[in-house]
Amino acid sequence: MLTSDLFAGLESKVTQAANLLVYGTSSPCCGISSEGAIKVGSENIADVIYGFENHLMKDEKARQCVMQRALFDTFGTASIEDLPQEVREAFLEGIDSGNSYYSLVYQGLEHMSQHPELYGEVIARAYQLTIFRDPYEEEIDYWKEQGTLSFILLVAGLEHWARRNQPGLMVTGGVATVWFQCEFLDTLVLSPKLAAEICDALENPSEEGCFVISPNGSVLKSSGDVAFIAVGNEALRGVQ
Repeated sequence: MLTSDLFAGLESKVTQAANLLVYGTSSPCCGISSEGAIKVGSENIADVIYGFENHLMKDEKARQCVMQRALFDTFGTASIEDLPQEVREAFLEGIDSGNSYYSLVYQGLEHMSQHPELYGEVIARAYQLTIFRDPYEEEIDYWKEQGTLSFILLVAGLEHWARRNQPGLMVTGGVATVWFQCEFLDTLVLSPKLAAEICDALENPSEEGCFVISPNGSVLKSSGDVAFIAVGNEALRGVQ
């Protein structure tokens, strides 16, 4: 889903990008107003992200909103009790530290990479939501070969593959690809220049270029080589 019409009160592309990366949403919420954290007085993406993160540190309600978004987008569950204790404790520590949406998802993936069985469960949730069946063993292996991906990127990759194949009869394969018009995502299309600046601000450079801006998104191909930020949309997050 495109987010061009969803950023109420967020005037610049830089501000829209920072809002997605820090809060994991396309619109101000949780008491964030255009008179508060939104106007930080800079068009430098690193400065705007820093300003939003400072606001997040001071706003417990906003941190809880960000936690819920990051939890679902990473693991495909709204219940933190579904996570192994070690992963759960680390995730909660990140929330208490005021970490941004992007940081929470990234850290969640780092911990999930140490728990292959948990990643298998997340892959299965993505298949059940997207193509209404459990994954074959070959498909679990296929996705594990891509690295550890968030639930939303697995869903987006499956949605792109299913549009071009017969998911009920075929085994997932080929180049793992996502597109910016995925029905399960809120996305913000970026110029190559802004995409590169964002990757630098996130300390996430890629030799292949910055296209799919989401934790570990650099392992995926963007259809049409379009650079974009991706988060789960509210319709997806409403699926329990």
